[in-house]
Amino acid sequence: MVARVNFCTRNMPCLLTIPREIRDVILQDVLLASCPPDTTTDRVQPAAMRDHHGPKHVRLSTTPVVAASLALLLVSRAFALATKATIVGLQERKRLIYTLDVLLVNDEFLWPTWLCVPATVPTVDCVHVTVRTSGARSRDGLSAYYEAPRSIVPRILYSFYFLLHSFLRTAPGRISVHSLLLDFVDEHDDEDDAAKERWQTMHRLHRHALPFGVVPVAPRASWLAEILDPCISRMLTMDFRSAVFGGIVYERIGSVTIMVNGHLLRSHDLGKRIATLSFTDPKATHGHLTAPDLRLPAFWEWRDAAIVARIKAGLGVGDAVAERPAGMPSLAVAEARIAAVKARQAQADARDRAPLDLYASSASEPPSKLPSFIDPRTWRKRYVTVKSAVLKRTYGL
Repeated sequence: MVARVNFCTRNMPCLLTIPREIRDVILQDVLLASCPPDTTTDRVQPAAMRDHHGPKHVRLSTTPVVAASLALLLVSRAFALATKATIVGLQERKRLIYTLDVLLVNDEFLWPTWLCVPATVPTVDCVHVTVRTSGARSRDGLSAYYEAPRSIVPRILYSFYFLLHSFLRTAPGRISVHSLLLDFVDEHDDEDDAAKERWQTMHRLHRHALPFGVVPVAPRASWLAEILDPCISRMLTMDFRSAVFGGIVYERIGSVTIMVNGHLLRSHDLGKRIATLSFTDPKATHGHLTAPDLRLPAFWEWRDAAIVARIKAGLGVGDAVAERPAGMPSLAVAEARIAAVKARQAQADARDRAPLDLYASSASEPPSKLPSFIDPRTWRKRYVTVKSAVLKRTYGL
């Protein structure tokens, strides 16, 4: 028989019996404790997303990410209540911060490592992403800065977006972030413009393997910031090509700040930006939709839903919100109109093909002279199609 041991005795107080102020400090230190970056090479390439080039240059750690609060919540009911109270206190003081380390290895692969994940909550105060570099490009293989197919954006930038998209999509629940801080940190403070020029020339001229005599140049994190900054600004315009990428950023993130070696490079208040977004030309936004009549209704429907989602998450929206144009149909109405047009077109095509199908099914060979009601430009193709169908029905071919 195992005797029950009571750890909370008079001579040895436990965490639940000490003053609450001291207990909260201890729990905060446990929740906000940061792990060292994972330098192991045991990493795997994530599964590819549809029409996405990002995973090619990402290598994820095989170690699962576990929130620091999980173990504390499983100790006991009293311990769980104390932990939840501490988490609420961190949220009230805007100290619930996730920390992510992203290391660019050999100028080709991104190694992300979560250093601090205090708790699984629907809204995070800040996600602090530190971007560092290590090593120069290998002599074999494609450059990571080579444009992706059907795109003018370097592949490595798709990898950065893949990390952000995966976090927002796969995190437990519908997670939102008040502030996304991208902090690019160089290992050395001295700036070398000549090395930067050689690095840019190397990737521009040698997109495939490096020829003999070309010495690889190791990049600096600040150089990456200069490439990433205009791409983020372009993505937030929600224009013809960027709308497919910028939507989730507006829905889930309050602001985006880019720092380089402790200095502010750019700051985007997404609440103010989404309030002023407005399009009246279907050629200006949502180019991923092939039907031009759907683009403007899709944009305005997304914009209204994104504003509602931001308000629910407490992310905030600017005061002067652009009004939806009068007479702009909803996306459902626009889709119904397009479906009706396609149905009428299909009926008209069927009526036009009926005499041709009847004639082709009865004729044994394509005649040299066609009746006046048959278009000779479509006869040969339609004859072969219909005769094949007749033979299959008749002889089971």
